[in-house]
Formats: sequence, structure tokens, C-alpha cells
Amino acid sequence: MDQFENKIRISIPKYIHEVLFIDMYDFNLNKNILCNKIFFAFHDKVDSTTYPKSRKESSILQFTLNKTNWDLFIDQFPKQKITNKSEYHRNIIIAYCTQPRYMRELSLNEFSVSRINQAINQHKQLRIRYKDELRIIEPYAILRSENETRNYVYCFCHKKQEYCNYRLSNIGAVSVMENDFENYDETLINGVKNNFDPFLSFGNVVRAKLSKLGQQIYERNITHRPHITCQEHDIYEFECSEIRAKLYFPQFLGEVEILEPVSLREWFKDGAQKMANLYQ
Repeated sequence: MDQFENKIRISIPKYIHEVLFIDMYDFNLNKNILCNKIFFAFHDKVDSTTYPKSRKESSILQFTLNKTNWDLFIDQFPKQKITNKSEYHRNIIIAYCTQPRYMRELSLNEFSVSRINQAINQHKQLRIRYKDELRIIEPYAILRSENETRNYVYCFCHKKQEYCNYRLSNIGAVSVMENDFENYDETLINGVKNNFDPFLSFGNVVRAKLSKLGQQIYERNITHRPHITCQEHDIYEFECSEIRAKLYFPQFLGEVEILEPVSLREWFKDGAQKMANLYQ
């Protein structure tokens, strides 16, 4: 009967354990919930011969299957002719952890992804729980960041009354509604799809003056770096939203002067004044 116990104890490569630890932190899940989500997503996708036991295994992973997954595990025994319980569960964990991060996120949220795609295809509104708040959105696409680490739902939010991106891993309690889209803009949506970044920079312009050192900083620092659309001497135009600019340009300190938009220039001006006051 040990083969059918719901308590799992397996040895895994150290790097696999590190991936699990990172995802626990990044997705805000404890170990047992994460491992159960992984099992649910992969229980019928691997078998005991998928991965050869060739990697050095130095970490012990223990978790307990919830009732639903325990029933699924018992059901898989005859279907997959499982002969080695440990190998079967090890291969499930390895199959998950060897995916790119954005694919792991999709795997953990496959139910929500299915509902979101249904709403996208049918042009229906969604009721979601986002960071413990209920919101009504019109989902237009599931898109991923340029470095392929996170997934976002591009949508129109009725509460905020604006187009925005929501992190997939922060969305819960997805329910497809009967209401049709009311704010669908095909030109805008296609533009965002073809030029996606999480900060929705498409169609937004920031003008800035860079010193020579500022130009070097731009070349060197690539995280959140906006694209240059036009340059005349030391004046640059970037395809960049204000949110993205507020994340990227503070590291330049005095080597950048934000020119436009005015609201962004005032934000940087106020920040610089506050910093100067600290050192008086």
C-alpha cells in the first residue's frame, strides 16, 4: 500500500530544488501548494521513464498530495503502468522545473488561462479576483515580457477605466460573464501585441537630453530600457510610458534631463529637489 500513500518523499537535483524555491517566493506559494499545482498540471504528461536518473541528486523534497491529486495519482497507476512511485513524482517535478519561467507560470495557472482564453475568443468580459479585489475586465491577450519571464493579461479594466496589464500569477477566481466587450479597439490592441512591454509603452513618447555619460549608462543598463525612436544630437525620443521612465531613468541621476511630457518632467524635478534637500 506504500505505493498509494499520499505522502511523497523524493530526491531531486539541487538546481531543481533551487527552481522550486524561487517559484515559491515569486508566486507566493508554500511548498505543498506549489507541488500540488505541479502534480495537477503534469500528472498525465510524464511517466517513470521520461528522465534518466543520471543527474546528481542532493536534495530531499517532501510534500503531501491533496485529496484531488491523491485520487488522480491512484487513477494514473494502471493507466501509465507506474512501477516506481519515486521516479514518477521526480519526473513530474523535473518536467516542470526545466521549462522556461513563463511556461512554468502558465502551467501553474492552466485553469485561469483556459477561462481567460475562452473570454478572449468569445469577446466576453471576465470577473476576476486580483490581489484580493474583485474586478471586471475585458481580456484581449495573454502576453509575455521581452525576456520571457512573466505573463500578463492585457485588458480594459472597468474599475480603473483604462487599458492595463495584470500579472497572470496575481489573478484568481476567474469567471466568464455574459457581457460582451465594450472597449475593444483593434488597432490599439494589435499595436500592443506587436510592440509589447509590461509598461504599455506603445504610442507613448518621452523626450530627454542625455550627457555623454548618460549615453554610456543607456548602452550599459538594459533592464527596463526603452527603445530609441528618434535622436538629434543629445536629444532623444523614447517609446516609453511614464511608469517605465520612472523605473529606468532615476539611475542616471544628473546625467539625464527629462524634457517631455511635462508631468514626467515635474515628477523628476520634485524628486531631484527632495534629494538635494537631504544633502543641504
